[in-house]
Amino acid sequence: MSEEQITAAVVGMSQPHASAHLCTLQTSDRIGRIAICDADQGVLDRVRAEQGDKVQAAYTDIAGLLQGESLLFSVCNLENDLNAAACQSLIEGGVHVFSEKPIGRTAAEVESVTLSAEAAGLKLGVAYCNRALPNMELARQLVADGVIGRITSIEGRMVTSQPRFRQSAPWLFDVERAGGGILSWLGCHYFDLMRFVSGDEVTAVSGMVDSLSETEVTVEDVAAVNLRFGDGAIGSLRAGYELALSGSGYAGGAYDSYLGFRGTAGRIVWRYDEAPLNLHVESSTEAWKTAPRRTFTFEQPDDVPAYGGQHGLDFVHAFVDAALGRGEPTANGRDALAVARIIEAAYASSASGRQVDL
Repeated sequence: MSEEQITAAVVGMSQPHASAHLCTLQTSDRIGRIAICDADQGVLDRVRAEQGDKVQAAYTDIAGLLQGESLLFSVCNLENDLNAAACQSLIEGGVHVFSEKPIGRTAAEVESVTLSAEAAGLKLGVAYCNRALPNMELARQLVADGVIGRITSIEGRMVTSQPRFRQSAPWLFDVERAGGGILSWLGCHYFDLMRFVSGDEVTAVSGMVDSLSETEVTVEDVAAVNLRFGDGAIGSLRAGYELALSGSGYAGGAYDSYLGFRGTAGRIVWRYDEAPLNLHVESSTEAWKTAPRRTFTFEQPDDVPAYGGQHGLDFVHAFVDAALGRGEPTANGRDALAVARIIEAAYASSASGRQVDL
């Protein structure tokens, strides 16, 4: 399939990220035709009226989509309780899948989709798009180059607005539909970045989670998780839907987030609320002797209307390359499965009061 002929789809137009994923495909000069799929005909009609001339077809079910289109890949973007089955249907139809995280409600669901894609020889990407941030790519390279020595600890924080500000997507707070709360929906990005930057895997998990907000929810909205990595480093993630001052709506949430890596020869820090995009680095190595403390800044173009801006577009283009047989997705089903297992271990640890080994 030549790039001029690429047709892609977005399955699930009601989920919070739907319009952002559609904007990415609209922005990409590598996508010539877009089909959308959602069980709600009214949603399809609204999207087709609002979203530009690349959206050339709409379907109310995946069977119709597969019959009517010759797809290279589909974004799969349904609520967590529906997403894994939709991914399976697309894979069975011979379509590469770029899934919104966490792919499914449980590690078992994620594993099933991952194994199906592998058995079919199809690419399964997952939207851990922060991997494509230039500061995270640099952090990964600096760690690999030994700039901070052997990693001894990793610290993350992902705290955002309270559930009462996020009721445009109430299913996120229903454990039967979402599978989990702050860890599954947002903390997952930080578990993934810890793995990505360190190049190491989590081997043990100890966690405490609870539902403490004044809004009635059945998922955890406060969490503290400790991690042991294979090379010995100790990690931690503090996560919560807790900020009392925030804009309303899913996209208007406030954030208090941080990610740091400490090692025997230095440290790397990303402060999410600093602009422009940054990376603070300290190193006691000989190569950094003349300037042991450095700050790297990354000016991001502000005219790229894709999910995550230019880096999000680059992330999807890497998946397109993989679907065309050129390389692998930047984040794949195995990455989603590793994160899902960490999160399930945190829940199990909280319930039992014991450490869970992976």
